Amino acid sequence: MIKKLEWDSSFFGFNIAELNIMQISNKFDIEPFIVENNIKFIQARCNISNTEGIRLLEENSFHYADLRVTFQIQFKEGMPYHIYELANNEDINTLKKIAANSFTDSRYYGYEHIFLRGKIDELYETWVEKSVKGLFDDCCLKITVNSKIAGFLTLRIRAQIATIGIIAIDEKYQGNGVGTQLMNSLMGYLAKSDIEFIEVTTQGKNIKAQNFYIKNGFRLKELESWYYWLERK
Repeated sequence: MIKKLEWDSSFFGFNIAELNIMQISNKFDIEPFIVENNIKFIQARCNISNTEGIRLLEENSFHYADLRVTFQIQFKEGMPYHIYELANNEDINTLKKIAANSFTDSRYYGYEHIFLRGKIDELYETWVEKSVKGLFDDCCLKITVNSKIAGFLTLRIRAQIATIGIIAIDEKYQGNGVGTQLMNSLMGYLAKSDIEFIEVTTQGKNIKAQNFYIKNGFRLKELESWYYWLERK
C-alpha cells in the first residue's frame, strides 16, 4: 500500500514515500508508517475518474498538486522518420546543461521549500547522464544543428512499449522544428523493432508539451491526479 522510495529519499536528503491508492478499498491509516520511517513527503496518483480514491486521499490530508497526462501513439510502418543519433559520454556535459534549464513545468516546482531548486535541476541532469550510460532509461537520442546538440530525449523499452522519459530542446533552437525532427529520429531508431506503442507522460500545466505531442500524432491515453502529503511543522 505504501513504500519508502529509497533512491528519491537518498537523492533529496529526506524520507519520501509513495502511496498506491489502487490497493486501498475503503479507509487507511499510514501514521504508524510515517512515524516509523520518519517520512516527510508522500506522493500518490489517482485516475481522475476514481472519485472514491480522491475522497480517501483528501480525507487523509493529501492535497491536489497537478495532473499527470499520458499520451500514446501506435507505432506503424510508413511513419516519417529521421536518421537518429545516439548520445555518448562526450555529450553528457552539454546534455546536462540543456536539462538543467528545461523542466520548470516539473511537478516538483512550486514546492521549492521542500525540493530545492538546485536539487530539482540536478535530478534531470542525473536522469539524462544515467540514460546515456543505459543505467536509468535505456538510451538517449540527440539532434544536432551545425554540429551543436539542439535537443535530446531519453527512451526506455519494455516489452512492446517504448516510453519517452524526458525530452528537452535547447532554448536557442526552440520554435524551429527541432522537436519534430527529434520525434522523427525516434521513429527511425524504432524502425526495425517490434514496438507497438510509444508513450509519454507530462504535467497538466505543461500545455506547450501537450500541444507538441498532439501535433506529432499522439492521443490522450490517461489522466491522473498527483496528490501530495507533506509533514506538518
